[in-house]
Amino acid sequence: IALNARDVTITNSTIRDIKTVGQDTQAIGGWNGPGPYLIENNYLEAAGENVMFGGSDPAIPGLIPAGITLRGNYLTKPLGWRDPILATPGHVAATVGVGGGLPATAYTYQVVARRPSGQGSVAQSLPSAPAAVSLPATGQVKLTWTPVPTATEYRVYRNMFGIVEYWTVTEATFTDAGVDGLRGALPTKGTVWSVKNLFELKSARDLVIEQNVFENCWLESQVGFAIQLTVRSGGACTWCTIQNLEFRNNVVRHAGAGINILGLDEPERPTVRAANLNIHDNLFYDIHTRWGGAGLFLQVGGAPTNVVVDHNTIDHNGGLLISAYGGTATARQQIPAFTYTNNLSRHGTYGVMGPGLAFGMGTITTYFPNVNFRRNLLSGGDAKNYPADNFFQPDFNTIFASIPDADYRLRPGSPFHLAGTDNRDLGADMGAILPLIAEVPSAAPPPPQGLRIQLR
Repeated sequence: IALNARDVTITNSTIRDIKTVGQDTQAIGGWNGPGPYLIENNYLEAAGENVMFGGSDPAIPGLIPAGITLRGNYLTKPLGWRDPILATPGHVAATVGVGGGLPATAYTYQVVARRPSGQGSVAQSLPSAPAAVSLPATGQVKLTWTPVPTATEYRVYRNMFGIVEYWTVTEATFTDAGVDGLRGALPTKGTVWSVKNLFELKSARDLVIEQNVFENCWLESQVGFAIQLTVRSGGACTWCTIQNLEFRNNVVRHAGAGINILGLDEPERPTVRAANLNIHDNLFYDIHTRWGGAGLFLQVGGAPTNVVVDHNTIDHNGGLLISAYGGTATARQQIPAFTYTNNLSRHGTYGVMGPGLAFGMGTITTYFPNVNFRRNLLSGGDAKNYPADNFFQPDFNTIFASIPDADYRLRPGSPFHLAGTDNRDLGADMGAILPLIAEVPSAAPPPPQGLRIQLR
C-alpha cells in the first residue's frame, strides 16, 4: 500500500509475501502524502521494509508525512526468506554413453536451478554437489537430477582441466555430446530475497509507535538493524527530517542489531536535523550476531538532538552497546541533549564507543555534550569508565524471571526494583510488554483476516 494520500486508516488487515530481488519492497510505504495515518492491528510482512515513510523526495514542496500512529501491529519476515529462493538440485547422476564427440578424459558436472524472481531479475540456487565421471573413450555423458519445484530452467556447468562451460536446459536432464557451451564461473551462492529492516523513517514527524512486535531481521541487503531512523533526501528535499517520535512499549526481537539513528543526510544532500526522538519502555531481546549483524543495541550519528533512551530492557550479545559516530577525527559531529537513563543491558566488550576513541567516558565526553547518563545497568562493565550513578553487576542472566521464556521481569528482591531516576523499576514496563509476547509467541503468521482500508 502506497500511503500517498490524506487521512488514511489501515486496520485489521493481513499483508504478506511482499518480496523481490534487487530492490526495496514494502507492505506499507508513504512519501508524498501529508497524513494523518492510523495503522493498527495488522499483520505486515515484507522483505525490504515492512513499513517505511520517506525514501523518495515528495513531489509536493514542503511535504513531510505526519500524524502517524503505528499501534498493535505484528511486523515480521518469514525465516524461510533467509534461505536461497530455489532449492539446490539433488541426486545428480552422470552416465557414460557412446556416439558423441566428447574426448576421453575426466569431467565434473554441477547443476544450478533458476527461475524469474520479479522486476526482470533471475534467481539461482546453490550449485549441486559435484558429479564426477571419466570417459574411457570418445563418447558422451548423460546427466539426470531431481527436478526443483518452481524452477523454470537449469544451468549445467562442466569443469574440464579447469575450464568451466555451461549449458541452459528446461528439463531435469542433459546430454553432453561435446558441443561447446558458454564460458562462465560457477555461482558461489544462491539468490535470496532482498531483506533490509522492519521499520524505517527517512522523513516523518509527529509519530506514535507503540505496542508492536517487530521480529526477524538479518544481514542481507543491509547490516541487520531492525529499526532505521535515518534522515535521507534524494537531493531535492531540503526540508526532510524526522521529528517528534514516541517509540514505546514495543518488542524488538530476533535481529542482527537494534536501532540506527542518523540526524542529517550527507552534506551534498542537505536536510533538517532530526530532533525529539523518545525511545522508552521497550524490550529488545535476541539482538544477536547469529543474525549476521553486529549484535549492538544503538548506533547514533549525524548530530540528532534531544534523543531520549529511557527504561528499555536490552538483551544483546555484541561487543558494543552504543556506537557513536559522525564528523572526522579532528571535528566530531556532536549529539547534543542525549539522555540515556534507567536501562537494563549487558555492557559487552566496549559498551559505549566511537571510532578512534576510548570506550566509555572517552566517547561520552567527545560525542555527547551535557549528557544525562544515569541509573543504567551495564552488566559486566567497569564503573571507572562511566559517569557516576550507574550499575555494573556482572550476573545479567540471573536478574530476570526467565530469559528462555522472554520473561524479563525483575526477580523479587532485585536491587533494581524502584531504582530509577523516577522511582520506577529499571528497564521496560513488563506489565505492558508481556501481553504482546503472549499474543505473538512465535514467528508463525496468524490466519488471514482479509483486507479493509478506510479512506476519508
